[in-house]
Amino acid sequence: MDNFNSQNKQALKAKKKRWRPKGRQVEQNILDEIKLLFINTVIKRDELIEYLHVIQDKYGVLFDKHLVALSEITKLPLAEIYEVATFYAHFNIVKNKESFEPIKVVRVCESLTCELFGAEKILKDLKMQDIKNIKVVPGPCMGRCDLAPTVCVGKNYVDHATTEKVIETITMKKFESKIPHYKSYDSYIHEGGYTLIKKIDNQIISNEEIIKCLNDSGLKGKGGAGFPTGRKWELVLQNKGEKFIAINGDEG
Repeated sequence: MDNFNSQNKQALKAKKKRWRPKGRQVEQNILDEIKLLFINTVIKRDELIEYLHVIQDKYGVLFDKHLVALSEITKLPLAEIYEVATFYAHFNIVKNKESFEPIKVVRVCESLTCELFGAEKILKDLKMQDIKNIKVVPGPCMGRCDLAPTVCVGKNYVDHATTEKVIETITMKKFESKIPHYKSYDSYIHEGGYTLIKKIDNQIISNEEIIKCLNDSGLKGKGGAGFPTGRKWELVLQNKGEKFIAINGDEG
């Protein structure tokens, strides 16, 4: 009986012990360091990618010890954070190193369009260059097929790229993104923007006319089924209730 009571006491003591995650434990000094980056931030689990960008912008890379700290801050499993960080080509993870000299990653788009315009040769040529603190890797589709081939130097897209243009961009340290000059909303409206949608809203152009235009155009989806767009819209109209449009800016 005494042995039984002793085992029960040990079990109760184990239950009261504060739970700690298994695996790698967070270092307090690293946790404090990373917390400073988010001192005025309301942490939201669905903004993980933004937090990874904040850390990489600060240190040039993502140290594994920083991912452990981020796991503690966001209450997300380390495995989930690591999966996200390794899935996207934008992030560069460094393991088991106390320090690391920041690098700039050059990503050569390897989409079909960029390949057709010579991206493979550019990638090969750049990998032969010996440029300090520059890492050259292939990258997934960058959604700039009309400007192929595209190479992303840091955050700066080099369109209609050549090996020479990319090297010049690196030499001049043009690593930040360039925001082009866009037409303002007011200018667009002044020049007749959204005229067509206004006619549709005012029922000057009917839904039936729109469907007929789509069907007559022969427009189809780019998926394997090649489903006619007009027919798809027609089926949507046949269903009652509020409609939603999901817009994919870059399907790749």
